Amino acid sequence: MGITDDEAYYWAMARNFHWGFAYHPPLTIWLIHIFDALGALFLDQPIPFLTRFPFLLCLYGFFRVGLSISSVTPVRLFIVLLCAPVFLAAGWMAVPDVPLIFGIALLFYGASQKREWSLFGGSLIVILSKFSGILAVGSAGLILLLEIRRQPVKKAIIALIVGTLLGLLPSLYWNATHDWVAFRYQFSERHSSGGFSIWRGLGFW
Repeated sequence: MGITDDEAYYWAMARNFHWGFAYHPPLTIWLIHIFDALGALFLDQPIPFLTRFPFLLCLYGFFRVGLSISSVTPVRLFIVLLCAPVFLAAGWMAVPDVPLIFGIALLFYGASQKREWSLFGGSLIVILSKFSGILAVGSAGLILLLEIRRQPVKKAIIALIVGTLLGLLPSLYWNATHDWVAFRYQFSERHSSGGFSIWRGLGFW
């Protein structure tokens, strides 16, 4: 199957490697760039399936994490399967939502099980996928802070912070050298004047 219109947007940006982009963090575009290059290396042209491969891995990872959490009770298993069809239908596409949802699954697995590797990887993936990923990081951090009196979670919090900071670095660097355009975009009135809108920014948060 050829690329979809949503994918074409990221494919066009993936022709050149950059640390960041105007409206999104770079992970999806990096993955497309790398796997397109692999396809061109072997067959002199990009291969849609090969380019989508890391996103299929994210889909697989989402189910693995979901099922490992849900194995506790049949009810949780049912909830995972109930939520899965929409993601399964679009999970093969090379778009930021796929790694974002996988990263969110990792974050909440890590927060519930106090797994440092999962918190580090989840925060890194969501921050590099979409700017709204910062909300998932904040939610996972809140879960950890609410349990700090009952059990030691210091290492888990450190893993969350380190993953988040590493995930932010490429976008911060790119925006610092491009007049903070991606961050200003989140607070712009997109459908009329294009000027600053506090309501648009609050809506984002």
